[in-house]
Parts: sequence; C-alpha cells; structure tokens
Amino acid sequence: MPEDTVTSGNTTEQKVNAIWQEALEISAIPNNVHFLDLGGDSLSAMLCISRMRTVLNAEFTIEDFFVDYSTVSGFTKIIDETVSPEIGAGSK
Repeated sequence: MPEDTVTSGNTTEQKVNAIWQEALEISAIPNNVHFLDLGGDSLSAMLCISRMRTVLNAEFTIEDFFVDYSTVSGFTKIIDETVSPEIGAGSK
C-alpha cells in the first residue's frame, strides 16, 4: 500500500498521527485511510477532538471524522490551512 504510507511529513501531520494512534490504540496509522476503516467510532473521535483542541488548538466535530476530513492527510491539510503554525507548535 504505497499511497497509504505512515506519516513522515510535517509537524502537524506527525501530531495528528500520534493523536489518532493514542485514541485508536494502533501503532501505525496510514495517512489516507478513513477513520472508520481504522476502527474509529464516536468515542475515539471524541478523544481525538479533545486532544486536537489541546495539542493543535484546532476545533473539530464528530462529523469531521466521519464525513468531512476523515483521514490523517485530510485533517493535516485543514489544520495547516487554518491554524497559525506558532499556535500548534507551541502546544503540548
């Protein structure tokens, strides 16, 4: 699965990937695999939402995990486009 490689990109992508790994209890998360296909559910989405708020200063909804962005790459792109790099980088 060459297109579904695990994160090696920018800091945002690494942070999103680490958050998903923790919430989904998976050691390697491919960038372009849908949240549901990784075993994600509403509880794990809420865990991700909480951690992304704290770590990346980014607000998301449950719908974002199931419809709108749904992959590590999707979330990384929207965070990089909307959140100031200084805010995300300075967080935990």
